[in-house]
Amino acid sequence: MNKIFNVLAVSWAFCAPLAVMAATPAPENVPATQATPVVPGSVIPAEPQPVVPGSVIPADPQAVSPGAAAKADAEPTLESQLDSLSVPTNQAPPGVAAERLYAVQTRYVTLRHRHELALGGGKNFNTDSFVSSQNLDASYRFYLNDRWFLGLSGSYVFNDWSNGADRLIKENGTNNSTLADVAFARYRADLLAGYHLFYGKFRLSMDQVFYFDQYIALGPGYVDMLLGNQFAAVGEVGFVFWFGRSFSVRVGLKDYFVREMRTKSNGWAHNLIGGAQFGYVFGG
Repeated sequence: MNKIFNVLAVSWAFCAPLAVMAATPAPENVPATQATPVVPGSVIPAEPQPVVPGSVIPADPQAVSPGAAAKADAEPTLESQLDSLSVPTNQAPPGVAAERLYAVQTRYVTLRHRHELALGGGKNFNTDSFVSSQNLDASYRFYLNDRWFLGLSGSYVFNDWSNGADRLIKENGTNNSTLADVAFARYRADLLAGYHLFYGKFRLSMDQVFYFDQYIALGPGYVDMLLGNQFAAVGEVGFVFWFGRSFSVRVGLKDYFVREMRTKSNGWAHNLIGGAQFGYVFGG
């Protein structure tokens, strides 16, 4: 009987603490914690602080969104822009690339296969000192295109004694036959091929514009002189101004290089004739 009582007493001594632990309830909403191993050199995050209602949560100065960071890197600062404009000392700035612009101006009125008739006059600037020479002329031109043309011209020449010759006759009683040994040209004619060097325009006002060509021409010529007829080499340079579709004004200098025939002597000479013509263009 005593043995049975001793066994029950020993069993109670071991089972009573276990029964008390089983009967005690565990605390609610307490999560189980598990120790996290610490890696050497790593940063241990701070424990979150409890949020009190009504308090202000300070912003993290290092927290920047990825989009804002990319935008900040893409936009250059004012300092970087100023640095890019600076030029190193003793060094020339690099050349700035520029676009080439080409402008093509077409002719206001085409001259291709058109005809021109012109009338005008001129004066010989390097005749003999005893002679004064002027001329009336007429011209016909055919334009192969806007650049090239062919021209045929004829002139009637008026000759007279110069002021020096008249004064010499009055003062010394010199006979006109003594002064007659000069080359008098009576008619001139030439056939020229011409070329327009460039075409441009000149504006008089906002509404008034006229166009012009600079031209050169070369060809053979023929001079009828008082003491004989001679062939000549002819060159001309000048400007022609276009008004509207049909009118022109031509100002030029023409040179007849011809062998002049005199009573006592002959010789080659230049006859520089400056003149002007008014023309009318038609056809085409």
